[in-house]
Amino acid sequence: MAKLLLIVLIGVVVYALWKKSQSNARPAASGRANAPPEAMMQCARCGVHFPAGEAVMRDGKSYCSAGHAQAAPD
Repeated sequence: MAKLLLIVLIGVVVYALWKKSQSNARPAASGRANAPPEAMMQCARCGVHFPAGEAVMRDGKSYCSAGHAQAAPD
């Protein structure tokens, strides 16, 4: 009986070590981890920096929000 328990214990330890090595081999799956960095722009009104994808353009200038774009002098 003791030999059987020892074999089962060794099996569990080997399985745990194998699973741990498999999880460490895979890179972390993250959608944005592999995405290239986005260009940053500066608001023409307040000067805050923000991603270019969020820019509100007016008269060739970039703004951080629609409110700042509307408040800009014509």
